Amino acid sequence: MRLIPKLVSTIPTMVIGFSNQSINWIARNGDGWRLQYPRSIIQQAQLIQDYRALTEVHAPGDFKHFSQSLFIDLSENPDEIPVPIPLGYSVGRNRLVDLLHQCRSKHACASHS
Repeated sequence: MRLIPKLVSTIPTMVIGFSNQSINWIARNGDGWRLQYPRSIIQQAQLIQDYRALTEVHAPGDFKHFSQSLFIDLSENPDEIPVPIPLGYSVGRNRLVDLLHQCRSKHACASHS
């Protein structure tokens, strides 16, 4: 099959979830890792740290994206603490801001961390 017009660069390959592959395979073969499920901040931070270390082994100096989904059911009570729901939290806006700051400080939810 020929593609017309011809590509001037490769098409990025974003791995979705684990796609029945190891994290090592994902770091070696993917251009990024998309739509990971939310985990605890500690678990997500460890997963990102492992992924970043492996991408540095396989593609030194190249940045490969990592992203996750996070469903938010925003409570009317701005101070409601996070309560887990499928794939996210029911939470008040003030506690959501706290949660996102905590994620970022632990490098568990910012894609450039």
